[in-house]
Amino acid sequence: MLIAKRGAEDRWKTNARHPGAVHITMDKAGAPSRWNTLIALRALQYFGLLEPLQ
Repeated sequence: MLIAKRGAEDRWKTNARHPGAVHITMDKAGAPSRWNTLIALRALQYFGLLEPLQ
């Protein structure tokens, strides 16, 4: 499921914003997210689904 959500640029997009007060806006909803990409790559590497980054 995680691999299937990877975008064309090898980045993961931000999902819809959550309602309520927001203190910091990290990325626009629907846009490629550097934070989501970092977390996804770390998870794939942890579970052995991605080669170690060098």
